[in-house]
Amino acid sequence: MRHVHRRPALLAFSLATVMVLVFVGVAWTVFAGDMAKFDETVALTMKDSESASLWHLAMIGFTIFGNVPAMTCLVILCSAWQWRRGRWRVALAWVVLCGGGAALNQCLKKSFDRSRPPLEWRDPVAQERNESFPSGHSMGSIIALGMLAFTLLLDDRSRRARVAIVAGLAIVALFVGLSRIYLRAHWFSDVVAGFAMGAAWLGLAFGLWKWVSHPVYARAIEDTLAAPVGVMGEGIGDTGQAIESTGVSG
Repeated sequence: MRHVHRRPALLAFSLATVMVLVFVGVAWTVFAGDMAKFDETVALTMKDSESASLWHLAMIGFTIFGNVPAMTCLVILCSAWQWRRGRWRVALAWVVLCGGGAALNQCLKKSFDRSRPPLEWRDPVAQERNESFPSGHSMGSIIALGMLAFTLLLDDRSRRARVAIVAGLAIVALFVGLSRIYLRAHWFSDVVAGFAMGAAWLGLAFGLWKWVSHPVYARAIEDTLAAPVGVMGEGIGDTGQAIESTGVSG
């Protein structure tokens, strides 16, 4: 019985460990120079395939959704919503997890100090001048949408509804990251690293929380943790298919 009670925490810590290793692996290959050619190939492929279309508008929409003002509004609204429902721990977790994740992202950016793709390669909406690694949009979307999935799963829902919530929000996070690659605001490896560190932060937070939380949180945590791994797998696969369809190899 005790083992079952600890299962979500162990799952969370395991996810965090794996994602940290993924992040370290990506960072190592990036700063050893092994990812440079691939990253440039992906960026130029996206540039050559860009056109005025609904897909292009959708990518702009996803990148706007993942920016700091939009994510801040989401955190404030969800925190206030949970506070009004009497879930003060969840309300506080929204602020601490998302605020802490944003601070961690800035520390990592300053530490790695990687340049973004050249301005002439980028879409006009992607004009950021700060550091590139890891992607703040990718990391922030994993954390915030992971918290949203967890929050929605606290209510009693059918198994089908729970799967739909996690899958739907994972897809949204995936497209936020893909939009950064498509608009050349980030290198491909920046986005993968952002997903990995966001998932690690979420896993660590959920794992620590599980040790001191009410059992009602356990199931929500366990179901929510399925999202980050799915996002990374789909993101890598979709980008590879896009490159392959153009006939360009890394």
